[in-house]
Amino acid sequence: MFSVENQFHKLENVKGELPDKFTFPFYYQPHELIQKAAKEVQDYLQHNFDLPHNFGLGNHPELMVIGKMFGVLLVRKSNEIGYLAGFSGKLAGVNHVRGFVPPVFDMLKEDGFFLKGEQEINELNAEIERLESDFQLVELKNDLQKVIDESRQKLADLKEFHKNNKKERDKNREISILKSDFAKIEILNKQSSLDKIQLQQLKKSLLNKQELIKSEIELIENKILKLKNLRNLKSNQLQQQLFDEYNFLNQSGELKNVRDLFAETVQKVPPAAAGDCALPKLLQFAFKNGYEPLAFGEFWWGKPPKSEIRKHLDFYPACTGKCKPILDFMLQGIALEENPLKKENQLVDEPVILFQDEAIVVASKPANLCAVPGNNQEVSLLSLLEETIKQKLLVVHRLDMPTSGIMVFAKTKEAQANLQQQFVKKRVSKRYTAVLNGILEVDKGTVELPLSADEWNPPFQKVNEVNGKPSLTYFEVIERKAGLTKVNFYPKTGRTHQLRVHAAHISGLNAPIVGDDMYGTPAERLFLHAEELTFYHPVSRQLLTFYDKAGF
Repeated sequence: MFSVENQFHKLENVKGELPDKFTFPFYYQPHELIQKAAKEVQDYLQHNFDLPHNFGLGNHPELMVIGKMFGVLLVRKSNEIGYLAGFSGKLAGVNHVRGFVPPVFDMLKEDGFFLKGEQEINELNAEIERLESDFQLVELKNDLQKVIDESRQKLADLKEFHKNNKKERDKNREISILKSDFAKIEILNKQSSLDKIQLQQLKKSLLNKQELIKSEIELIENKILKLKNLRNLKSNQLQQQLFDEYNFLNQSGELKNVRDLFAETVQKVPPAAAGDCALPKLLQFAFKNGYEPLAFGEFWWGKPPKSEIRKHLDFYPACTGKCKPILDFMLQGIALEENPLKKENQLVDEPVILFQDEAIVVASKPANLCAVPGNNQEVSLLSLLEETIKQKLLVVHRLDMPTSGIMVFAKTKEAQANLQQQFVKKRVSKRYTAVLNGILEVDKGTVELPLSADEWNPPFQKVNEVNGKPSLTYFEVIERKAGLTKVNFYPKTGRTHQLRVHAAHISGLNAPIVGDDMYGTPAERLFLHAEELTFYHPVSRQLLTFYDKAGF
């Protein structure tokens, strides 16, 4: 059982077979021994954890709410079966917590370079903030704006005065010309020149006033800019020092630095906090101390963050953006379970053609079949249809692999272009049926959230209040039964994973679709089906509606 006295926690009464291959960390269902180990950690967190950390579950309400990902690693040593426990990042503001594995590198070590460097950066931040909010700078900027406003008014007044002078001169000039009073004409011309000189002198005087204030502002802002450049330099140097300390082991005892592991990736450099997730910490401790890794799982404990979808107690895969390059190295030489995504297409229902003519094919896609060939998929709805009708088809739109339901393909480029424009211009109507894990209290409504890709954990999507694209879904309840809610979804935008995120997110319906292995809990399938599709035929322009009843 879990004990704060040791990092190795022996599992009692181990029954059943041990895993013969290590968990594929990016897509898995937790082994029963992982679930047992996780339950022991959860019991400890629920009843005995006493450090000042607010998970959003009732304790320490005076602190900021921070839910946390915890990991358990099933291990064997000297014929003893047990587990190691770890957490991502910091817990209660510290890296070392009794009973849990330590970090790969302890950046919070007292008198270490990181805390000293962080203190220097914090001091620079404080000085920058002080200068930016300094009364002198604020007053100078106010004075500058006041001078600019006054200058505009003075110039406008003078121009109006000169305009009236010109009108008067023009009248006098006409009279003088009729009288051949050339002396008077010369005087009028000189007055015109004097007005122009007066305007130029005023402009110069006002500009000099502005430049004097601007020069004082520039002195302060240059000082701020130098401090910001120094802060950026120190921050980059500190990050590079951190990278130097993150050296990872694998089963063979090989050691590799985090920079080398990310050198071949798209981003080329490691992201901040690479190596601080639970699984790299667990594997590092296991390899250092002679433990054989057998299986892995990580679960969320506490309130979810605002952007990502996290449910208390649910298991989640390791992240790809920060962890995959590290784990690919650390797991070298260890037999892994096959990626389930590579074999799911082996057992799927045959697609059904609902309609076809010279321009289009409408078919029902089975769950767990790719709509079109992907990176890991050889068989797809597209390839099966092409094989059936002995003709090349063109893609119009897509459905997620686990989603079943109606899709339309084009037989000609003209039909494809027409249908795609209908999707772009929102002339296509779609209705999905889904079963949600939870009881919705309202009968109908809308979900509107800004969505974007999770850059460090593709293909997951997240709510992004700053850079997210708008997404809108109407929903209506069909049935409530046994803790589940059956709904119709009417998406008005077509963002990636839109319905799945709208269902699962705490700011959406907070009830994930049953069987959603990304945003909820796995089941035999994802209970999401494209049941109705309405569009205009690309040739006849006739409005067509197709139905395909969900099999759940």
